[in-house]
Amino acid sequence: MSATPEREARIYTIYDTMVDQTSRTVNEARRVALLNGQREALQKLFEKILRPEDLTKLPYFDDRQVRELISGFEIMNERNSSVRYIATLTVHFSREKIYDILALLQIPFAESLSSPVTILPVLEKDGSYFLWEKDNGWKAHWEQFEGLNNLVPPVVPPSDISSQLLINSWQAYDGLEVKIRDYARKEHLDDLVIAIASLERDLVSDHYRLALSLRQGLGGQIVYKNNLSSELGEDALPQDVLNDLYERAVNATMIYLDNQWREKVLVQFGVASRVKVTVRISGLEDWVKIQERLRSVSLIRDFTVDSLALDHASLTIDHSGDLNQLFLTMTQQGFSFETYWKTPQESLRATGEIYITLERGQP
Repeated sequence: MSATPEREARIYTIYDTMVDQTSRTVNEARRVALLNGQREALQKLFEKILRPEDLTKLPYFDDRQVRELISGFEIMNERNSSVRYIATLTVHFSREKIYDILALLQIPFAESLSSPVTILPVLEKDGSYFLWEKDNGWKAHWEQFEGLNNLVPPVVPPSDISSQLLINSWQAYDGLEVKIRDYARKEHLDDLVIAIASLERDLVSDHYRLALSLRQGLGGQIVYKNNLSSELGEDALPQDVLNDLYERAVNATMIYLDNQWREKVLVQFGVASRVKVTVRISGLEDWVKIQERLRSVSLIRDFTVDSLALDHASLTIDHSGDLNQLFLTMTQQGFSFETYWKTPQESLRATGEIYITLERGQP
């Protein structure tokens, strides 16, 4: 499912935290529900941007401290009785205050979203394979998943005829490289993930178990496996068990992809630097857009304009993380890079001059 403009993935925003609180009065229930929901959203934020092993380094935050970290929130789908309050929260956190806390604790974190990753969900069930077919409940589950609280936005392609002709279910299941590359070339993809859900029926309970395998890259190599079982009781309906398994498999897939991306862009405190670049510009409107985009790059703490000409500007960028992380993060915002080497007179050492260009619109 694609996000609407009002609901787009943002590092410091957590969507869809559901609260359900009962108390002596509805006002008390609402007060407690909002506090609990905001605390839960903060925990989800830390789980998104921190490595799992670093979560235990966080201190306890009291109610006042949690509120101070929030820059705003929205309440949707409110319902209440005289003693019960139900709602869904979207919570926005302050980038500066979260950064200050993690800097004080010296906990590295990620604050850059990945470019969207294409997911091909393949279902193996009762001896048959499904990808584009309408009976693929695994794909239908992915199509309902927005991934707004993840570092890696997932994209599930529609089941159109051209895709069906390029790669079918068993070719994707087997990781047939030539077909994967054909599909990626047609869709202009540098990377994709084939998420395989293999269902095996338990003869005693007549319920399914799910074996999850992920093939990543244009070579179709398997990079991850996980065996999942439903924790619903034996009396649960078969379709409820299937939905629970699909939800667990989607979450396991996203945890793997988020962990992989987080390691690439993890900001280590104490690692900060400054780099000089030359920006190509095509006019005033382009220059304004470039400045806006630079300010949206999470690793850029500040930049100064050293000189400005009709077709280029010389900038000094102060940034967190190392240069590779900076360039990777800027690439997500549509910048491309070139380095030109030259050897000054009376010098044996070549120096590199970095040119950047804004190539596309906001992802």
